[in-house]
Amino acid sequence: SDDGRYAATAGFDRQVVVVDLEQQQEAARLTGHTRGVLAAVVRPRQLESPDSRPPGPPLLVTAGADHTLRVWNVAEKKLVRTLENHSAAVADLSLRPQPDGKSNLPMVASVGADGTARFWQPTIGRLARFARLASPPTACCWSPEGSRLEACCRNAMAVAERFIEALNHCDADA
Repeated sequence: SDDGRYAATAGFDRQVVVVDLEQQQEAARLTGHTRGVLAAVVRPRQLESPDSRPPGPPLLVTAGADHTLRVWNVAEKKLVRTLENHSAAVADLSLRPQPDGKSNLPMVASVGADGTARFWQPTIGRLARFARLASPPTACCWSPEGSRLEACCRNAMAVAERFIEALNHCDADA
């Protein structure tokens, strides 16, 4: 988590376990994926809204071999929504950095064995854009300022820079 108190573990048993590191105990056990869970990211709990809306609750986004992303409310230990758009296993997730601490909506990138990088607004369940890559990606990460997504592919590194302009349009629309 953003404060370092919680960690999430996931695996092929289709479960996500959230651990309270201060209390050294399990805080939540989340089930819902129908195949193994391959990645997880936490949306920071304190995001300042530009229009004075209160920040949303912390959310956990997981990705799996079942071709889906799942958005969880950890505090309530429940599934908020399932994002279905990949046509193969989702290999990795990355939360877009927000250096200024402000954003209309958080953005999560997912990469999958279907050869795509997809850009999501998980708090509203929206697929904002996607990019088809030359080789199936296995991992991804945002540049520190959040202006570029880099995806490691099976045969080379591909950069989905051309979709950053589209993402900027997503930010303006939100």
